[in-house]
Amino acid sequence: MRDFTLAALVGLCLGTGGAMAAPPVAAAEEGGVRRWAVAPGGAEIYAAPDASTPASALAPGTLLDNRGCDAQGWCRVRRWPKGPSGFVQASALRPAPGHDGQIVYGKDDSAARARRGDFDATGTVACAVGPARALAPCAAAVARSGGGDATVRVTFPAGIKRLLFFQNGVFLRANTTMSGPGTDTDWRREGDRHVLRVETLRATLSHRLIFGD
Repeated sequence: MRDFTLAALVGLCLGTGGAMAAPPVAAAEEGGVRRWAVAPGGAEIYAAPDASTPASALAPGTLLDNRGCDAQGWCRVRRWPKGPSGFVQASALRPAPGHDGQIVYGKDDSAARARRGDFDATGTVACAVGPARALAPCAAAVARSGGGDATVRVTFPAGIKRLLFFQNGVFLRANTTMSGPGTDTDWRREGDRHVLRVETLRATLSHRLIFGD
């Protein structure tokens, strides 16, 4: 069933004059596809599962977190990575591959695994505390969840540990600690390296360490 787009699945159920309702589609938390992409024709995101409610346009390829679809063909979504929630008609959605080409199912569990010390790989990254300090080797460990989703724990000088959250190959933020909320960040990609800052912490990580590819 995972080889079908949601639109095809709905079409199979409605192909005989629309007499049958489509089966509900699970949210990512329940094992469904993790993210949708808006189909080439674009879509509207509505405030409620009703085409008469306020709506705004979504461009083709826009990524949306999957929060499940009902039997009437409405999918509850949230614009990835930090956008508003709403409802989109199922026919306008396709399962979204991650940066590595994988279509992944189920919730991204990398943060939960990292918090309990369940890692897929360990290695060394370059890191420092403060803008003037030279980068030095620091221990790192990573929990991966496929599709470009991963959480990296870096141990900075003086034993400072921070979790770095990546989705779809992109650095989003760090965990909240006494040092700060983890949202004052900079990030850029330089070839195979991810160069980032979280508050006063700096780190350079290899793409291969984070994602295993």
